[in-house]
Amino acid sequence: MHYTLKMESFSNIAKSPSILKYTSVNFKVDGYTWRLQIYPNGNKKKGGEGHISIYIELMDTSSLPTGWTVTAVVNLFVFDQIRDKYYTVPDYSLVRFSAVKLKWGITRFVKLDVFNDSSNGYLVGDACVFGAEVFLIKQPINKVNVLSLLGKGSNDPLTCTHIWKIESFSTLSLDYYESDKFTCGDFKWWIKLYPKGCSGGAGKSISAYLHLDKSNLPSDTKIFVNYTIGIQNVVKSNIIKSGGESHFDDLYPAWGFQTIISLTKFEDLKNEILVNDVCVIQAGVTIVGIVTTK
Repeated sequence: MHYTLKMESFSNIAKSPSILKYTSVNFKVDGYTWRLQIYPNGNKKKGGEGHISIYIELMDTSSLPTGWTVTAVVNLFVFDQIRDKYYTVPDYSLVRFSAVKLKWGITRFVKLDVFNDSSNGYLVGDACVFGAEVFLIKQPINKVNVLSLLGKGSNDPLTCTHIWKIESFSTLSLDYYESDKFTCGDFKWWIKLYPKGCSGGAGKSISAYLHLDKSNLPSDTKIFVNYTIGIQNVVKSNIIKSGGESHFDDLYPAWGFQTIISLTKFEDLKNEILVNDVCVIQAGVTIVGIVTTK
């Protein structure tokens, strides 16, 4: 908002003993009410004698919430009518207004002898123009992440293990394969397997990721999960696996590992991992809690 105030017969205003300051009409900037205050002979109580003093004040704050603040970039100015430009000092100030600071300004804005010299362009034909530019800075919305831990007593299982048997594993030719969806908690999940690896593991490892079906995920919600993904060594009855913990949400619905097992190690253990050309992939999922944003 650019607000200007033209004052005519300024010398009479300055000489009047009843006008120590002039207060402008109110003006609006994005729903907030403001006004200017001009001291023609300076705000002497603040040490402004011999100068023009200028201030801006925030009005009508009774409806604002407790602890409110309004941040604005404020530029107070007087117009140079000869050179067609504005004079201001300092140039553009960041000001935070609050219940204890409703007014801000410049007590020694411009010297009176400089202001009254018509060759400087501020007072021409006994008229002058003061003003203010106010750029409101939107306050960030304070959001809080709330973690609700889930434990025993839930109606739905919070921990589950999903077994995925992939037949004819040695003949797989696609870049990736996806398991059937399974349920853990209130959500659906699936495993995505890259037989020849992906990203940093491409051509070197078997990669696998756990995916969340985000179709029924509430907005501003994250699922905090401990999980493991592994390949079963059928002969030795153990799992070659990797584990981690992550927040699954709408933006990041999949987490996993570029390397579950290197292709070199897989070839070494092929007779123990592949029985009848079936590879068993196992995912363990534990939902630790739900993170909501308020």
